[in-house]
Amino acid sequence: MGLQNPLSPQSRGDNHSINQSVGQVAIVVRDYDEALHFYVGVLGFKLIEDTPIHAQHKRWEVVAPAGSSSSRILLARAGVIGTATM
Repeated sequence: MGLQNPLSPQSRGDNHSINQSVGQVAIVVRDYDEALHFYVGVLGFKLIEDTPIHAQHKRWEVVAPAGSSSSRILLARAGVIGTATM
């Protein structure tokens, strides 16, 4: 049978649709500069934010598809296994 979406109009017994969207997702990347080259340089995304987080040796990098006003991707670098990331 499969799972039914409890929010679908059929499950609720009405014909009204629900508008859903995703504003921002995080993608784990190996290297910030490599990821920026791919998303901005190759795919043509725009750089929204590039803020260093010195205490964690990380950066807050957000990119978005050109022309998009609501979809964004946070480029997150994973911490090294066995070290604290807090």
